[in-house]
Amino acid sequence: MGYFSRFMTKEEAKASLHWTSCYKNGAENEPEKISETMRTMLLRRGWLTEDPAILSLLEDGIEVFRQRTAERIAREHASEIQYNLCPNC
Repeated sequence: MGYFSRFMTKEEAKASLHWTSCYKNGAENEPEKISETMRTMLLRRGWLTEDPAILSLLEDGIEVFRQRTAERIAREHASEIQYNLCPNC
């Protein structure tokens, strides 16, 4: 997601940030495992979400989320993406 994250929807970006925040706090996608103090702070800053629509994007796991997002970006922004197809790279 790093190279073309600018093409993520607001919802996809929030879902990615949510997952990353959970992961960095040792909770994968389980915010209930994060301490209450840390969880409150992350929610306040918008780094975690309780929005069911955002969380539903992660229901099938981070790899499926990344694949779906990448496929959507490639489909919707094909003319804006340049791939490095050099066989040496």
